[in-house]
Amino acid sequence: MKVASIVATATLACQLVLAQQSFDLKSKDATLAAAKKAMQWMPYYFSGASGTGYWDESIVHWHESGQYFGLFYDYRAVSGDSTYDAWVEERMILNTVGGDFMDGNNPILARSGRWNDDIAWWALGTMTAAEVWGPQGIVMPSVPENGGAKYLSIVQMTWDEMMEDWDTTICKGGLYWSRDRNSAKINQRYYKSTIANAQHVHMSARLYAMTGEAKYLQTADMVYSWLKSSGLITADFSMYDGYLADDPNSCGVEKRDSNEWSYQLGEIISALSFLYKKTQDPKYITDAHVAFAKVQSHFVQNGVIADPVCTASAGACKSPAAYSWALIQSLPDLHAVTPDAEVKTSIETILRTSAAANFQGCNQDWNCIRTLSPVPEKYTFPNGTNPRDQFETMFFLNALARINGDSKIITQTQKIGTGGDSTASTAGPQKSESSTESLGSNKLLIPISIGVGALAVACLVVFCCIQSRKKKNNSLKEQVSQEIYHEYQNAAPAPRGAMQSPGGKRGYAMDEMYESRARHRDVVSGHRSPSVSSDRSRNGPPASPYGNGSQYAQQQQRGYPQQQQQVYVSQGGYPQQQQQQYGNYPQNAYGQNYQHQERGVRNERY
Repeated sequence: MKVASIVATATLACQLVLAQQSFDLKSKDATLAAAKKAMQWMPYYFSGASGTGYWDESIVHWHESGQYFGLFYDYRAVSGDSTYDAWVEERMILNTVGGDFMDGNNPILARSGRWNDDIAWWALGTMTAAEVWGPQGIVMPSVPENGGAKYLSIVQMTWDEMMEDWDTTICKGGLYWSRDRNSAKINQRYYKSTIANAQHVHMSARLYAMTGEAKYLQTADMVYSWLKSSGLITADFSMYDGYLADDPNSCGVEKRDSNEWSYQLGEIISALSFLYKKTQDPKYITDAHVAFAKVQSHFVQNGVIADPVCTASAGACKSPAAYSWALIQSLPDLHAVTPDAEVKTSIETILRTSAAANFQGCNQDWNCIRTLSPVPEKYTFPNGTNPRDQFETMFFLNALARINGDSKIITQTQKIGTGGDSTASTAGPQKSESSTESLGSNKLLIPISIGVGALAVACLVVFCCIQSRKKKNNSLKEQVSQEIYHEYQNAAPAPRGAMQSPGGKRGYAMDEMYESRARHRDVVSGHRSPSVSSDRSRNGPPASPYGNGSQYAQQQQRGYPQQQQQVYVSQGGYPQQQQQQYGNYPQNAYGQNYQHQERGVRNERY
């Protein structure tokens, strides 16, 4: 019994040693080194049905896919690392058919669940790409005749589409949350959400900063003023969720959802920071400081960023909840422009303390995803691992890189016909040679207390660590459950046009769906698209343990069903009416329905 206890103690100690990170939270070099390692896991775990370019929605919501790709652009901006350019662009071009995120403002997508806040997350990430590559930067420039729309024009088109839902007849203003004014559900038809309006102010601020066009400044002021005059933003910057604007004569507290979420403050802080930077008008930075004070008093618990609604009870939100991601991104925006040294110091403290707590879940290779037990019904891989953990870690690392440096975006010049090297990510995440890795010169050790009471236990710890390290480096089989591994190994051949990775595993396909989407875009834009064949010289990234195997091949024509567009239109255009006829459209690999998520329930959406 004593021997078993010693072995158990040694095993636990070994796990803690492997999780230990020697990391200087104040060093930009250390942060970028960590970000480079953590970033390798982002494409590695990507799991999306062939031809869609976004995550399987049973794991990651569509709007979170926009935030996911935004992380690649954020990393590009702070690091200048071009490793993932081509990989990202090959997926972004699939998401920007028609020059926007609505397939040319297609009403079918509005009715099937792409709301104003959803498209805004995609646009805000794309705005970072425009800031990196400049106003003339285009999606996937490496193939001139197949190049996509300009990043800037995609954001501008999204801005225009959101303005279509600006309404003054109820509550004297405000953008609607949903894009479907004919929905049978009251909260989808009439709800005016704070987040969609705050995102639009943020988008307007950045568009004004880039273009100097007065309409963007005017609109930012108009929407922001409405948020304050309507009572959705109070004097102390409490920001409430929104109004159920179904009665022109009633727009008071009784119609207000008074929940407060950190992402609303995050979007407004970013917006005010950009407006102040461009205009130098003190009213913006004054409000930004008040908003930040609200962050400190309401969204920081024990020094760590948190949403009270989510921490109030177990299971109240997904884990990670994702609300804080926008706030994490916003604090470096304020840090870059505030003249107040105390505010700067407070931002640094909050971000570093929060990041230190987050990094405790990372191993020495900066793989930070957890295995949840019991396995949740949705939003994880089938074996219970949670890729969204890696997203959150990257939000923190990108933010730390900004506050630890000069906060400037590393701008680039695109060369038509020469994109990023799409073979750069084929090797897969690189493993460390040592289990105790040093990432900086002035070390700040994330606190881990390891008690070893005897020499025998210490020996067992060393032995355990060596064995664990060997297992981690053996094969892909150790990365996934046996069930998923064998399903992947026994998968049918990849679809036509699939690219093979060097190890023989199935790479990411630029398949028939890519061709059909490119052709469809041609109709809209007049571009000529070359054929995409199986002898493309570029290899894909490493085969994900969950992505694009046979379980996804059967969904090759999922995503946006342009092939059925005429049928949808003639039959009323609502995809759910055709679910039985087009059974493979709303189903994912595990039989879950993409279209069944209740859009009016916050904790299901985020």
